[in-house]
Amino acid sequence: MHSLSRPSLKNIVSEFITAKRMELNISQEYMATILDMTQSSYSKREKGYSEFSLSQIEQVAAAFRMTLPEFFLKAFCKEGNIKEVLSGYMQNLDPEEMHRMKQRLKIEYLQNSNILLSVLLLLENFSPS
Repeated sequence: MHSLSRPSLKNIVSEFITAKRMELNISQEYMATILDMTQSSYSKREKGYSEFSLSQIEQVAAAFRMTLPEFFLKAFCKEGNIKEVLSGYMQNLDPEEMHRMKQRLKIEYLQNSNILLSVLLLLENFSPS
C-alpha cells in the first residue's frame, strides 16, 4: 500500500473546505474572521498554498456544524480509502496534536453515537512509522 503525499492530503482538506463553504454560502471573509486571520491568508489555505492546522480544521468543522470525525469522513470518503488517507494525515501530526485528536474523537463518539466507530478504532491502532 502506498501512502499519499503531504500535498495530496493538504489538497483534499482544502478542496473539501472550499466546496463545503461554497455549498453553505459562507464567504472567505467570514471564515477568515473565525480563524483570526486575513482573508488573503485564508485564501492561500483554500488554494493549498498553506496548510490548515488541526485546531483550524476543528474551527472550520464547527462553522460547518460538523464534528471533527464527520469532517474527516466527508472530506476523505470520496477518496475511496479512508484508512490510507487518514493514516497519511496522522503521520504528519506531531504527537501532541495526534493525542489531542484522539481524545477529541473519543469525546465526540461518546456524545454522538452516529459517529463511525471505525475512525476511532483506526486512530487507536495507529502508530506513526
